Amino acid sequence: RDLRLPCKIVVCKVDHTIRSVLKGQVTVAATLGILYMIGLSFVGIQAAIPIGFIAGVCRIIPYLDIVVGGILSISVVLSDFSGWEPLVGVVIVFAVVQTLDGMLITPRVIGQKVGVHPVVVIASILAFGGLFGFWGVLFAIPVVALVKVLWRTALPFYFASSWYVGPGRWQQK
Repeated sequence: RDLRLPCKIVVCKVDHTIRSVLKGQVTVAATLGILYMIGLSFVGIQAAIPIGFIAGVCRIIPYLDIVVGGILSISVVLSDFSGWEPLVGVVIVFAVVQTLDGMLITPRVIGQKVGVHPVVVIASILAFGGLFGFWGVLFAIPVVALVKVLWRTALPFYFASSWYVGPGRWQQK
């Protein structure tokens, strides 16, 4: 049997899914960058806009925004030390943005782009992160999205194949 058409369909759907995941990650990164800019400006950090932008760009790799943005923010605060309030403010901004990201932004944006329920996004990140650490967190969403695409694409071909023995078909002999 000629498998070129089914393979082409699968490859096109996988390509579309990977693009959707990447677009979702860029959308999340831009949203978090804006939230960092607003929060750090509210706290009174002088370089809030560039730090928020850099942290947003770094968000494409999970948790890199916290490391880079946190180090830059704390460095700016400590270089012009005027009390503990700005330092506590930076910690609060990063905690609030990360909470919003983990509970609302990433699950909804990525879930909508990929067509996966937000709870599945959260559960996959937690499960893959627990099993594989950082690499699990990094690849959880793309792997779940690919499994979904492969499952939905391959199932109709399986049901139409001679390998499938549907209900009642085994009794016809």
